[in-house]
Formats: sequence, structure tokens, C-alpha cells
Amino acid sequence: MRARRKLKRDIDVGTAELIVDVAEQIIEEKGIEGFRLQDIADAIGIQFPSLYTHFKGKKEILSSIIDRAIKTLAQDFIDTAGDSPDVLLRKGVNRQVIYFASNIAQVRLLLLDFTTVAGLPEFNRVAGKPGTLEQEGGALRPMLLRLDKILRDGDRQGLFKATDATVFFHTMLGTILVRLALTRPFPSAKSAPKSFNKLVTSMQSQIEELAIDSVKRSA
Repeated sequence: MRARRKLKRDIDVGTAELIVDVAEQIIEEKGIEGFRLQDIADAIGIQFPSLYTHFKGKKEILSSIIDRAIKTLAQDFIDTAGDSPDVLLRKGVNRQVIYFASNIAQVRLLLLDFTTVAGLPEFNRVAGKPGTLEQEGGALRPMLLRLDKILRDGDRQGLFKATDATVFFHTMLGTILVRLALTRPFPSAKSAPKSFNKLVTSMQSQIEELAIDSVKRSA
């Protein structure tokens, strides 16, 4: 009989949330190809059929992981301090670097958007296609509109050139995801905090400059 590896938690969470938590851990450790539902059941200590009480299958669990990324992205580019457009842009980029560096499973899933012909439907339905801000809806539209305002304000102030918000968002997100995916081995924030912080700081500086350079006006 297979030994079960119980997942230790500091706080109680619902079973559905716990399933998604464990799925993220497995994908981070083994990749998407190594993700098996039986591993989730073993880690939590439940019978395999019990998973279907909460999810229809693997695809729905993966969609729930993507939903977590969407909810986080939806909160970005909020001006709470009256900062200038370039500062707001830098802060938004830095937050996304930190978030995705801390959630490598989401990075691997979102990269499917760049490696498949149709993209990742769970993400595309809310992210919008580049250059289609006015036609797109979905959970990320408020964030894209805030980003659009930052870019327009920067344009009016002579800081930025005219830039489509969806184009900037997809380019920035793609750069962050690919940069993270190409970092092997990736240091853990828990087991190697110094290495993790050093890497994130370096990435923030690099990607921040790339993002600003992509929109700033030529002298």
C-alpha cells in the first residue's frame, strides 16, 4: 500500500483550496508533465475519488491556479500615493516580478499562452489580445484601464510615447515569465531566502529598465 504524505498546514483551509495549493506545489517541483491527481490525494491524505467531489478533473484544477494569477494581476497598477507615471509603472513591474517569482507553478501554466497556437483560454478570456483594449472585457479590464491611464498620463507629461496598454502588458508579462522560466535551478524563498532575494532584486532592476525603455520617449 502506498504511503501517504500528509501536507502540514499552519492554518485550516477548505479542501478545494488545499487541493489547488498542493497542485501548485507539485507543478513547481515536477512541472506540468509530472502533475498527477493521485499525488494530490496522497499529499492531502484523501481517497482519489474524493477529488472529484471538488473538481471535475485535472483541467479544472489547472484553471483554478490560473484564476489565482488573474485575481492578483487584477489588483495591480493602482495609484495610492499620487506617484508620477514612471514611478507607478516601475512599482507595478516590481510587484509582478516578486509575485511570479514566488509562484513558479503559475509561471509554468501561463507560459502555455506563449507556446500553444490558441493560447491558454482561461487566461486569454480575461487578458485581451494586444491592441484590443476597447473591445475586451473580463476580470483584467479594470487593471488594463488603470495601466492605460498611467501610459496616457506619461504621454501627456512628455515621459512616454503613445503605447497601447494591452501590448505593454503582454510584453511585460511575457518578459517576466520567460526570464523566470529560464532560471535553473530556481532558488526557493523558504529554503534559500538570500539567493531568492538576490535573484529577484536583479530581475526587478533588469525588467524595470526594459519596461521603462519600451515606453519612454526618445530624446
